[in-house]
Amino acid sequence: MFPDTVDCDTLAIVTRSGVRRLERGPHDPKNNRVPDEPDPPHPRRAAHFEPGGGFLGPEDRIEHHTRTLDRAIQLTFIADAKAAPVLALQATMAAVTVSQIGSLEGLFDGSIQHGLAIAAAWALLAGYVAAAAIAWVLASVVFVPRAPRRTATPPDQRSRVYFDDIRATPPERFRERGKLIHEDELEDDLLSQVHVVSTIAGVKFAAVQRAFVASAASLVFWLTLLIWARV
Repeated sequence: MFPDTVDCDTLAIVTRSGVRRLERGPHDPKNNRVPDEPDPPHPRRAAHFEPGGGFLGPEDRIEHHTRTLDRAIQLTFIADAKAAPVLALQATMAAVTVSQIGSLEGLFDGSIQHGLAIAAAWALLAGYVAAAAIAWVLASVVFVPRAPRRTATPPDQRSRVYFDDIRATPPERFRERGKLIHEDELEDDLLSQVHVVSTIAGVKFAAVQRAFVASAASLVFWLTLLIWARV
């Protein structure tokens, strides 16, 4: 039933490791390994790994930086979305104020209020205008592009991932530099972009937070004026 002599490749058919040997071929150097032995780590991924150190390899680091950059970009979009309601609220309040000028005039011309009451009405109006202006400015600043222009950078030092540097580089030169990029250069470029975009996101969120505070203050002054005018 069985041949008198069985070579390694034939015997591999009836062993657990035989499936691997059949798939890999008879001359694959991995055929001599123990079947259950795990694959060794990729040499590039293990380049910076030491037992107990946990350092990431170049590929993992670049992937991490890319994901961090994507998150920072998404945060800038979120900040823009949060600033939009502030502008909408201020526009609505300004439109209602203009439509209610007739009822508000009585607070300032002395026909309804006198003395300190008129001064208080002017103080409320000034507070509303100041807070609304601050909210407008802060919310508008969020939408202003903040990416630094680096077209003055020498051509050989321009970023390969920053859009303004890409735009300033001739297509032929950009393709040439893109094909010759070293992983260390790419990592440095990504880290620079992560820092720049994260800074932009932080500034945007700070402006949005202050815009919300100023908008809330303007709303208090505005409601007080409207309610007082109708009393």
